[in-house]
Amino acid sequence: MPEASNDMRLLKYYYMCLLHEASKFLIMLFIFSRFHAGTEFLVAALVLCTLRHNMGGIHFRQYWSCFGFSLAFFAIVAVMAKFCPVNLIVQIITICLCILITFLIGPVQSSTRPPIDKKHFVRYRNTACIIMAVCMVLFICIKSFTYRDLIYWVIFFQTLQLIAAKIYERRKKDETLQ
Repeated sequence: MPEASNDMRLLKYYYMCLLHEASKFLIMLFIFSRFHAGTEFLVAALVLCTLRHNMGGIHFRQYWSCFGFSLAFFAIVAVMAKFCPVNLIVQIITICLCILITFLIGPVQSSTRPPIDKKHFVRYRNTACIIMAVCMVLFICIKSFTYRDLIYWVIFFQTLQLIAAKIYERRKKDETLQ
């Protein structure tokens, strides 16, 4: 019976995530479309969703604080991609570092999410690393890849978010032990 209870908690968690994420996604799509950046938002959201699902990151308890952080994240990524292009060699080196960081500290999951076992932890971590490696290979193979800078900044800022979430998680754990 405990397994059924855990399955119901997991199902409820996923349902609420889907509902919240879908509404935030639609609102942000509307906002970015008004600024003629809808396509960029969709590309960034696709990459971020695949990474974040596997890496975790900073989590907020309130809907609007999460929405505000997400909106700021996508806005910063869009601005950086447009106004701060990065040399391909620097991108490759940075993504290699992001892969290493993710492998060493990822994933960081939300405290509201039911705990995952070691097998799933390893699978999520490895999947995130593979996604970043595939992006890096795309960058190398397709030199004029339209969304290269956009995807680069998503990977970069998501990795920074992972680091911040890990630091927060460790501090919270240390406070609990004291």
